[in-house]
Amino acid sequence: MKTMTRFAAMAAVVLASIFISSCTQPAPVSSRPAYTPTTYVLKPRITIRNNTYKTLVVGVRGPESRMVSVPARSSRLVTLRSGVYKYAAAAKNTRTISGYKTFTANRSYTWNFGTR
Repeated sequence: MKTMTRFAAMAAVVLASIFISSCTQPAPVSSRPAYTPTTYVLKPRITIRNNTYKTLVVGVRGPESRMVSVPARSSRLVTLRSGVYKYAAAAKNTRTISGYKTFTANRSYTWNFGTR
């Protein structure tokens, strides 16, 4: 009986020390990173307007390459990756227009060709 009482007393001491030590230690830290809201990055949206009476072809080369045909007196909407682009625009029996344009994410652009 004395052995059982000693065992019960030791178990009580062990349980009490576990309970006390768990109350004094800081809470465990999660290994997962804190929540951060997602920010969506949208490709630039470019509206190409052809104000001429001829079909216009616009080519761009940069982070991606694209050729866009725009019928006379109309427009086309394209999306491109952000960056600097070299462009060239031409219509039948006209001079080619060329240069550089920079397009930034989350922005919209209107690109006019022809008479103003």
